[in-house]
Amino acid sequence: MIWSIDEITRFLRWLCLFAMIYLFTKYLPLGLLRLVGEIAISVAVIWLIRREFMIWRQVTKARINYYKLLEAIPPSILGVLSTAKSLDAIAMKTRLPVYVGFRQVLGDRINDFSQIACSIHPNIKLAYSVKTNNLPDLLAYFYSKKVLAEVVSTYEYNLALRMGYKPSQIILNGPQKSLTIMKEVLGGGGRVNIDTFAQLEELSAWLKTQAKSIRIGVRIRTENRGLISHFGFSFGKELEQVMQIIRGNSHLHLAGVHMHVGTNIDDPRIYTHNVVKLARWILSLSPQEQKALRYIDLGGGFAVPGSTLLTEVGRVPEIKHFLHAAIDPLRKLDGFSQLTVYFEPGRWLVDEGFGLAARVLEVKRVGNKQDIVCQVSTTCLPLATSQSLVVTVWPSNSAPLISTTIYGDSCYEGDILASAIWLPGVKVGDTVFFHKVGAYNLAQANQFIAPRPGVVMVEKVKKIRLVRRAEIDADLWRRDI
Repeated sequence: MIWSIDEITRFLRWLCLFAMIYLFTKYLPLGLLRLVGEIAISVAVIWLIRREFMIWRQVTKARINYYKLLEAIPPSILGVLSTAKSLDAIAMKTRLPVYVGFRQVLGDRINDFSQIACSIHPNIKLAYSVKTNNLPDLLAYFYSKKVLAEVVSTYEYNLALRMGYKPSQIILNGPQKSLTIMKEVLGGGGRVNIDTFAQLEELSAWLKTQAKSIRIGVRIRTENRGLISHFGFSFGKELEQVMQIIRGNSHLHLAGVHMHVGTNIDDPRIYTHNVVKLARWILSLSPQEQKALRYIDLGGGFAVPGSTLLTEVGRVPEIKHFLHAAIDPLRKLDGFSQLTVYFEPGRWLVDEGFGLAARVLEVKRVGNKQDIVCQVSTTCLPLATSQSLVVTVWPSNSAPLISTTIYGDSCYEGDILASAIWLPGVKVGDTVFFHKVGAYNLAQANQFIAPRPGVVMVEKVKKIRLVRRAEIDADLWRRDI
């Protein structure tokens, strides 16, 4: 076995200490000098023992957290990963690496939200933030489950229509809104939340040539741990200007307000802080304007346990706490029971429902550590630089855990997918599985050095379907002139 630098250093420290003890006891006579030496040795022993204890505690904590992460993986996923047969079935559909979706996990998320929401407020509706993962098969599934679509671009709007959505089932947000699409969504009974003065003035100018009225929502800026969002309108002067424009056009009416506090929010109090200010602003409107409100759109951003470098398993509150934090401050509003409240989660709905399987290309072991190079990189998992990935070996085995760093295959030194995680010893050709990659990774993946992987969906343990083929070289240059 080859020792690591850390292990050699620790061994030399103890060797020097024992050598000092031997020399002091053998050659120094009793007296002040020997007393000073014994005190120095005692301090050194205490320091080394304390250091060894800190190392042991750090390693133990890392192992415990790793097992907690495994326990947090949905049983339906562990059932698939426990056998090599499912891996063989996927290999028959497409080559590795491959993104793997789990239909049951996605369905469980929808059911969990619906059951909790109906106990808090009768008029809560769920919308999916399409930008989080724009896989067409996923959007078609959400459509079949009567989940609304929240879109922020022309592309996402057209994709939603392609997957079966009608304008009445779409919430249109974001700064990228053309007048044509705003008119189409509003005319079809959908919801449009205005983000900019340019959008508001464009709609207002168009309405002056029309004989009909429309109802819109406005997006309000939020605060997240002292950071102010730059999307939407600020409380005070900006919202006063917005209301002046709306009040100055008899065909334009305020039907709703929208806010989005951020992404991966792990503290429900952030919602409470912003919704309290929102409710205070609504109460400042005239009684007629308050009565005209039809909905409040509170966005999404709910965190998933283990999905960030700073979030340990168990620290993220359950979804019910987020919903209560967002809903309870609104109960003081007149007519609250008649208001529809929309939530637009993305990460919370899909992150756990997808993983990525990849082969091991190289293994280097130094002492009790192993460095792995696998056949994907941060181009396939772009959030690996900001997200603490949960990784397992597929199929699972009971070999002892060792500290592991996983590198990508892009020939870039900073291409690190996971650092100082705990995995069983692996060999070239084994398969590693990256969990909780459904949010933003598929949508932001790019073709740096290689085409993007395909996607399979596990409908059941024995039913696996290819929903997106792996890209080939020709796909990358087909659009070039």
